[in-house]
Amino acid sequence: MEIGLSTGVSLGARIFAMICGVALSAWTIRKLSKRELLIPISSLNLAVGIGLTVFALVPGLFDKISFAIGIKYPPLLYIMLAVLTVLVLVLFLSAQLSVLDGRCRRLAQEISMLRNEVYSGSGELGTGREAASRAVAASSGRMSAD
Repeated sequence: MEIGLSTGVSLGARIFAMICGVALSAWTIRKLSKRELLIPISSLNLAVGIGLTVFALVPGLFDKISFAIGIKYPPLLYIMLAVLTVLVLVLFLSAQLSVLDGRCRRLAQEISMLRNEVYSGSGELGTGREAASRAVAASSGRMSAD
């Protein structure tokens, strides 16, 4: 594959895409190494960063791919990939939000039951935890039906 300006992408745009791709990949690897970023999101970020870098190095590749899959206007492929990436990110984050919401509810219920057990003086903290665990386990079936 040739590296050239035959696709109409300016050198400045290619350099900018290269810088963005390398910066996104480096930032993602740094955050991932510190365990500050989830692996699925890191994978998506790395894919986008590598894609930007490849586009900057070989801009004609995306044109050839778009024509091969039947897209007559190559910039439409970029837009479709961007929308698909955002859609995947939104779906993943909404699923994570649902899981965290359920955990937060269960923890709030357990804390409430533990406080009730401790402040009522009806038993020791150990029995309160066991009672709270039983109550949370019993209530988790009701919450999943909501």
